[in-house]
Amino acid sequence: KLTVNTTAVNLQEIINNAYESTEFLFENKGVKFETEIYSNYKVLAENEILKRIFINLFTNAVKFTNSGGKLTVTVKKDKEIAIIEVKDTGIGIREEKLNIIFAEYEQDIVSNKGSISSTGIGLYFVKNAIEALGGTIIVESETNMGANFIISLKIIDFINKTETVINSKNNHHIQLDIKDKKKLESVIVELENTELYELTKIKNILAQVNANTPNLKLWLKLINECVANYNTDLFKKLITIAKT
Repeated sequence: KLTVNTTAVNLQEIINNAYESTEFLFENKGVKFETEIYSNYKVLAENEILKRIFINLFTNAVKFTNSGGKLTVTVKKDKEIAIIEVKDTGIGIREEKLNIIFAEYEQDIVSNKGSISSTGIGLYFVKNAIEALGGTIIVESETNMGANFIISLKIIDFINKTETVINSKNNHHIQLDIKDKKKLESVIVELENTELYELTKIKNILAQVNANTPNLKLWLKLINECVANYNTDLFKKLITIAKT
């Protein structure tokens, strides 16, 4: 049985980190990655174990999804439980395999220094790890209709949107000069037309920022914290700062 040391972990941060570890797989295969995370929670888990769970699910999805397909991660709340859905548009799972897919010791691909390698742990590990964390996982699928892995984990805490670095006495005085704001003009237009849960889109937008001044670096840092903590109020304030 897998031994874990559970604590309260930032769910969205783990999902982001898992995607960053597998991003090259999505890009190489031409598979889109999207998230629909409307609130962020701290769940009972172990950081590295939960990250490995998502890495395995993401790489498994890419492996069985054709170019032009998509993987969507959705987080919802049901009372004190976080419901995480990892849904792809791939080839799906045959009905006769649905009941045994977690029992089989199938091999999946994972990131290994920029290449694809076999781990030999796959979905067998995923199920055992989720159960060791006190959670559950089920799969819904039909042939040629993709697969949806649904994870349930206990919520420890809702991440308060006001508990961010912007509220510290050193950071609420952030100011951008005219040159800084000029550099952000096109970025701000794009951000205003983007929802905070669209992580990949926001990441691509922010990659355009040449943060070569202290205030721009701070602004970029705070924007990234907004995304990590799903802080819509602060996100809007930072956009306003860049416009006024």
